[in-house]
Amino acid sequence: NYIDITCALINAYGSRCVQDIHSGTEMATQMLQKCQTTNPVQLRLLELLETKLQWKKYDAQLLIFPELTEQELRNLCYGTYQIKQAKSYIREHLTQSPLVDNDIEFIIELCAQHNDLVRARCESRHCNNKNHIATVQFELYTESPISGWYCTCTSGWRDGGCCAHVAALLGHLGVRRANINENTHPLSAGHRFASIDDSMQFSEVEESDEDQDDNDNDNHVYTVAGNSTNSNYSTSDEEVVD
Repeated sequence: NYIDITCALINAYGSRCVQDIHSGTEMATQMLQKCQTTNPVQLRLLELLETKLQWKKYDAQLLIFPELTEQELRNLCYGTYQIKQAKSYIREHLTQSPLVDNDIEFIIELCAQHNDLVRARCESRHCNNKNHIATVQFELYTESPISGWYCTCTSGWRDGGCCAHVAALLGHLGVRRANINENTHPLSAGHRFASIDDSMQFSEVEESDEDQDDNDNDNHVYTVAGNSTNSNYSTSDEEVVD
């Protein structure tokens, strides 16, 4: 039976679907325990609503944030699903700098009263003109520097894993160290000039045949390609917690 032979070869020489069975059991136990507890960052933000918090916008490269490895990020997210989604949120959050030409920024908001909180506004994919606020609580120079998170999206309250918005914030600040590849990002000057060169089509005039009527005009085709970006740079002191 070819199916039996194929399965035997896969079992003998193929890689296992689950590399570490014990870590999966430990992860499942942690998730079950956290399902029975309340998100501490959510409770803290609700308590802080009584005081008027001041949030100021900065470029993410100015923040001193704990460094994370890719494995540590996977442990916080309990897998790679949110990490894969987070990549697109990071790209969408990048904006053109209003101060420095050809510079790209990842805008974050820092709390003036509490220096262990950082947040970012991510545009919703399902609802126009709606932002989800992902907040991360961190502590520098500790063994477990990420102490919690909360997001205003539907699944952002859970701390047994996180949503894609929080994963985007953790990944860009902790793993990427707020570094942006300006050669490949669509907002970079080099990429934009290359796109313009590819999209520009110069009109070509075809000469008419000798036997064509004098009244027939040559066909001229003109193609105009345009590209413009617009970014707002403003500050807001509102705190939103659903």
